[in-house]
Amino acid sequence: MGNIRVPLDFTEPLTGGTPNVRASLVLTEPLTGGNPNLRASFIIVEPLTGGNPNLRVPLIWVEALIPVPSELPVATYLFPDINTRSGIKWDRSKMPSYNNARREMTSGRRSVTPYMLYPRWNFEVSFEVMADTRYIANPNVKLSTVQQIVDLFKNTMAGSQLFLYQDPDDYHIVGGAIATGDGVTLQWPFYAPVMGTVLEPVGQIDLSQLAAFASTAVDPTSDELHIPGHGFVTGQYPPMFITSDTTLPTPLAVNTPYWPIVVDADHIKLATTFANAMGGTAIDITAAGAGDDTLTKGYAIYDNGTIVNPGSASLTLPNQIVFVSAPVGGHVITADFDYYFQCRFDDDKMELSEFAKQLYELQKLNFSSEVG
Repeated sequence: MGNIRVPLDFTEPLTGGTPNVRASLVLTEPLTGGNPNLRASFIIVEPLTGGNPNLRVPLIWVEALIPVPSELPVATYLFPDINTRSGIKWDRSKMPSYNNARREMTSGRRSVTPYMLYPRWNFEVSFEVMADTRYIANPNVKLSTVQQIVDLFKNTMAGSQLFLYQDPDDYHIVGGAIATGDGVTLQWPFYAPVMGTVLEPVGQIDLSQLAAFASTAVDPTSDELHIPGHGFVTGQYPPMFITSDTTLPTPLAVNTPYWPIVVDADHIKLATTFANAMGGTAIDITAAGAGDDTLTKGYAIYDNGTIVNPGSASLTLPNQIVFVSAPVGGHVITADFDYYFQCRFDDDKMELSEFAKQLYELQKLNFSSEVG
């Protein structure tokens, strides 16, 4: 998309009494091409009634260049999963905000011009206790939260690069509305109703790894995958994708949604639909494949309730679903998926307070989402 050049608004000059003229500049067309820094036009505004004019105002029209980014970039850095860490007390808040131009007229009426279609989400987290484990000589001790936070801050250079944040309450969508087909449109963003019912585009689809196993863990006789301590639930959402560094088990395919059927704590089977998973109808695996396999979070797309064949629609990261053929007009497109907010840090500095040996307090950390 090209640059949008926006004229400054002139509201009204007033010099006593009822104004005769109220003038505003109008942008007649978006200008592209060229690289002018300033284009100015001068207009003389005069009272329209007889007698001596009270005011003649030269107006200067300045053309501001506002670069409009194209698609959101794909982010790779992850905010630490602090929800699963014991011994950490933390507070968090989130607030939606818009970027509106607000003007108040002399009459008392207000004019509000929105510059954003969707809200920016402002997050604030504070940590009461974060342990620093750098000096504990134990290979089983995970990298401490404080180290992960600081590493993320440095890796993104305080927000010059995006990172992914999964809000504990807004990340999971089952049967979420995306669009209504019109027979023409091929592409839409994935949408989510964050903290309400109004839909907005998500930041980035979650395709994170769930489990890794070798092809030797696949049993074509029982159709089972041996994944010790997998933690899955039968029919869980979103569905899974499977990949291999060599050859997938037959007949499994990439970018295809599968739902787990839990056999026991260490074994699962796979099903082609949620209904099949709940009914215990597993895929008949005829060959174990070769190499190392990976289960990741995936997604499923539905056209009027019927699951869409993976060859008919695909994901363009970070958040676009693209159809090969436009869905029929009036058909409702829905999806199952997990998602992240794409975020940047709001400040260029971070204050960590050590109140006891190797125990830190981060009183406030602010970051906000990109609007896509």
